[in-house]
Amino acid sequence: MSLKQLLRTSIQKRLANLPDKKGIKFLLRLENKFEAFLLGVIKIDEMKRGLIHPRHTITSLTDFLIENVKPSDKILDVGCGYGFNSNKLAEKAKFVLGVDLRPDAISTCKKRFKRDNLKFVCKDISFFDINDKFDVIVLSNVLEHIEERIIFLKQCGKIANKIIITVPAYDRDWKVPYKEMLNIEWRKNLDHKLEYTDDILTEELTQANFKIKKIFSKWGNYCCTAFVKDSDD
Repeated sequence: MSLKQLLRTSIQKRLANLPDKKGIKFLLRLENKFEAFLLGVIKIDEMKRGLIHPRHTITSLTDFLIENVKPSDKILDVGCGYGFNSNKLAEKAKFVLGVDLRPDAISTCKKRFKRDNLKFVCKDISFFDINDKFDVIVLSNVLEHIEERIIFLKQCGKIANKIIITVPAYDRDWKVPYKEMLNIEWRKNLDHKLEYTDDILTEELTQANFKIKKIFSKWGNYCCTAFVKDSDD
């Protein structure tokens, strides 16, 4: 065994032998800090290159959104962020309105994406009423940030009969419940009110009067399409 291997094994044993799993807790907290630091570096690089997050090019989650809309659809993209998904959806759909609560994000969207069938506004969905009708509402990594999710989903059901959802999966990695068991921060983002299992997402949609057409897990997210009950789907 090399000196490097001996040193590594010695450190592992020392950390593993600390009482109350203190060594494991230390490493899990260190992992969280490193992950946050890494994502910060990626964010800076993303902005330097024009706000295209690598998750959009590496994963197929945007493709899932596009596959589930029609050319005739009028779409409301809630929590549109910096507009990547809204712009891609506008390549296919009849019209897309991207909304976000952050004025800086909406300002960037307006400067960056120019299409006749694409608009961006800084607006809360609670200010939409039954006269603001859309065919589809897109909620891409939005629900986990909402406190009153059932009220929010019911509001969505007043505006559109169909919703397309992606949310972070709680069961994406066995270390997530392990961290929670050890009282270590386990969420992908500190702003998340929760992260999802199939059962939790199904229960919330059912309470909000939606029926699920499709739900599956991919790239650490749950992807779902759902319709208002008794609507034409």
